[in-house]
Amino acid sequence: MTALSDVPAVATSHLDAAAAVVLSVPHGGTRLPGSCAEGLRVPAADLWSDWHSAELYDLTGELAVPTVIARLSRFVADPNRAPVEPLHGDFWSTAVPAQDPAGVPLYDRVLTARELQERLELAHAPYHRALDRAVAAALRRHPRVLLLDLHSFGVPLGVDVVLGDGHGSTAGAAATDRVEQALLREGFTVARNLRFTGGHIVRRWAGDDRVDAVQLELDQRRYLRSSDVEAHRPRPRRDPAGWTATRLGIAAAVRSLASGER
Repeated sequence: MTALSDVPAVATSHLDAAAAVVLSVPHGGTRLPGSCAEGLRVPAADLWSDWHSAELYDLTGELAVPTVIARLSRFVADPNRAPVEPLHGDFWSTAVPAQDPAGVPLYDRVLTARELQERLELAHAPYHRALDRAVAAALRRHPRVLLLDLHSFGVPLGVDVVLGDGHGSTAGAAATDRVEQALLREGFTVARNLRFTGGHIVRRWAGDDRVDAVQLELDQRRYLRSSDVEAHRPRPRRDPAGWTATRLGIAAAVRSLASGER
């Protein structure tokens, strides 16, 4: 059985790069240590994730942009949920979900306080330490930094991208405007704060006026097989043409943001 300490929580790249943009990818990880799978009622491989987003948003081969990517499943501990009581429960609000997105119980028992703390120390705290280091390094070079927290969604919302800035509380209007314009230039349709207004990751930075933190939610139909997405299939397949076009478009948008284009 895989020990907790044997599984890397995050991958980081280009943390000393000169870009004033930092990328965060918290929900693309699918790895689950064996001890975290004990008592699961469903196959670990079927646990929901932002499918393939770790690969889609890993632009480090093309761009020198500081990037933090979770390697562990959000069901170990979710970096985009505040580590506050209750720690274990509803998928949409707790750091260690006991249910799937539809409210179906995942375990045959309640996790202990010790298990919850171990999971936070394994997956939640390392992610935020890495992200804090990336943002701090960028701030040493720039007076302001744009943090893009990258996600995906499967529900039909009628747009390609939803930008969440807490209705202006986590990013200045000018920064969110820049992100929107960069995406529009690449052919994406964009809405703001439509269902997704930003989770714990961007809200942590609401009090720092040097950081504009924006959550970006991308429609999975842009890059995955639409039939798989509509059927809510676990591990949906990539759509080859859509994958390539979407990845190129996101890379171009991030490149323009990193270069300061308006």
